[in-house]
Amino acid sequence: MHGSCEKCESKKCCPISRKGVKFGMAFGIPNAIFMLVLGWVGWLFGYGRILIDQSASIYHGFAPTFWGGIAGGIWGLVLGFIYGYIFGIILSCYSGCCGKCGPSACSMPNDKR
Repeated sequence: MHGSCEKCESKKCCPISRKGVKFGMAFGIPNAIFMLVLGWVGWLFGYGRILIDQSASIYHGFAPTFWGGIAGGIWGLVLGFIYGYIFGIILSCYSGCCGKCGPSACSMPNDKR
């Protein structure tokens, strides 16, 4: 069966994994959008000021202003990417397939189907 690497003999974790990059982008982009919108909503309407103040103690430059929202978006993208990348690497390690297995290593021979 393609995509499954149960037959792969090299079950080592890859230092750079495509899953890690994909998960990094999947975590980073929504986090960046959330932080950007949160900063701008706090700036324009005053909502979420307490959350923004608490987050600003961790994310340098994040504030309820135009540029503070941009800074929060950058922080969200960077940290979301890092967390997602780590999650993707861990997922690759536990799944036993990190892209080193080709379709021939992951599929069964014709006589065993």
